[in-house]
Amino acid sequence: MMISLLLLIGLASVVAETSKISQKQLSTGEKIFIETSTGRQVLFHGVNAIVKGFPYVPATDNFNVDISLTTKDYEALQSMGMNVIRLGTMWKGAEPKQSLYNETYFDQLRLITQAASKFDIYTILDMHQDVISEVVCGEGVPDWMVDLSSLEGTKDAFPAPLADPYIAVASDGPYPTRQDCSKFNWPSYYNTVANGVAFEQLYDTSNDAWALYWKKVAQELGG
Repeated sequence: MMISLLLLIGLASVVAETSKISQKQLSTGEKIFIETSTGRQVLFHGVNAIVKGFPYVPATDNFNVDISLTTKDYEALQSMGMNVIRLGTMWKGAEPKQSLYNETYFDQLRLITQAASKFDIYTILDMHQDVISEVVCGEGVPDWMVDLSSLEGTKDAFPAPLADPYIAVASDGPYPTRQDCSKFNWPSYYNTVANGVAFEQLYDTSNDAWALYWKKVAQELGG
């Protein structure tokens, strides 16, 4: 697993499964975590554990310096004083088709949180995304959440205003080619019209899909 120090800021779900970590209750306030039984502030030091492509979850069977979470990884983290992992809880992995959840994916995430807790390591569940979706040269949000049909054949077709329209290639979905996506640094795609449309759809309150996803995550992994 690639080791990269994190400054853990903002809203997140902290999960503790089984073992003695599950007996520790944390409360939040003024941007700090407090262990309620002792009144002491808990400081987190940890690493990313995010797999952005299929199968959207770290490998747990064999050690890999980039993408695993095995006993060897946990022992290394513990030896360095790490006490948290930021675990990619990828929406596309959890709900590849609308309202059809991948229960196996949740089982895998649950096993990771349980394994981490045995080493006194908490888990932050991160619905990670970069540039929202593979449909617009990013990743994170499932394809069915992004509808760019209103832009097809217009001057705003992806990746306007950066370049002329990319031709999507059907593989697992209608994605631009990696060759096309590599024409610009990935943060540049945040400036496209299509990306703005996709984010508007994500925050559209008439669509409860995002809330339902988090409800499912809480039900399955809430501890």
